[in-house]
Amino acid sequence: RGYAEFDPPPAYISGPVTDYGLDTDGDLLYDMLVFEVPVEITSPVDVYLYCDLYDASDTVYLMWDDSTAELDVGSHVLEIQFRGWRIYQAGVSGPYTGHFSLYDLDTYDYYDGVVALSGTYQYDDWHHVTRVPDPGGRIVARTEYESNTAAARAVRQYDGEGNLVIS
Repeated sequence: RGYAEFDPPPAYISGPVTDYGLDTDGDLLYDMLVFEVPVEITSPVDVYLYCDLYDASDTVYLMWDDSTAELDVGSHVLEIQFRGWRIYQAGVSGPYTGHFSLYDLDTYDYYDGVVALSGTYQYDDWHHVTRVPDPGGRIVARTEYESNTAAARAVRQYDGEGNLVIS
């Protein structure tokens, strides 16, 4: 008798995690680091995918992100998207190490996990932003730039409510 006599989990990570930089606005800087995580579903389930992102040495914590999905039986690909400007602000070039964990959305039972290394990126490949806080710490304006050079031109400016002011 052995473990094979028990039901397998209803969801598991079924293959290698892949990644790419996504430029959503055509300015030749990445707006998102996207990880694609293949999962296999053995019975219908709502899942929660969580990821902590670290530098290549797996020692400098950068950020986290998550994703949820209602999935039927079969093969699926879930995405985790990290904001490029946060990578730029961290000043850390890739590859990046992602710690992925797959859970049941309702019970938070742990189903599976994997550690994956991204492709190589330079920190200044990512879209970057300046933020202006008021004395209370509330962001009252933010500006996005086309590159990180001294001659960079502002491409968008937002007020503190997230409304586009100048494009």
